[in-house]
Amino acid sequence: MQLSDEIRTIATIISPILSGLSVYFTRRFWFATNRPIVCVKIMTAQSGNRNNCYNLVVFNTGNRPALNVCLYAEKKDINDILLENINPQNESLVNGIKRCFSKDTVIPLLINGENVSNSFGTTGHDGVLIYKSKLKIKINYEDFYKNKYSYEQILVVTTSEAFADSSWSKLV
Repeated sequence: MQLSDEIRTIATIISPILSGLSVYFTRRFWFATNRPIVCVKIMTAQSGNRNNCYNLVVFNTGNRPALNVCLYAEKKDINDILLENINPQNESLVNGIKRCFSKDTVIPLLINGENVSNSFGTTGHDGVLIYKSKLKIKINYEDFYKNKYSYEQILVVTTSEAFADSSWSKLV
């Protein structure tokens, strides 16, 4: 057997292995990039000189729909972002915040590029949230292939209109 025959034999053995690896990595990278990516942000719904009102917004920034999106937070962590002496008439705001992280609250379908929101309390005069407080949450969801995803994220109770807490007022 000559050297050129040995090279041909080695190439014949290696080429299906390389083809198999190529298929494996192509499929793996396709699933890594073509999937839902869900993130959550506290956004300002309205702001005024007495109160800021917030929404909790869930985004799907991936390129596939997300199914069965659930948000979880520990009760202690939720209580840490709430003021201690809340006006009893604002108890419905507190219950609304807690409902966002209930096991019974599920977003059944979140289309890619879309978002969904829920009211999320107020800061300021007679508010229920502590401004600049942080809440650790866990986001669970799946895709159409039944792949499950789970991530932790930190939410910050702050205005979404200005990242350093100051902005120009809008002229009417």
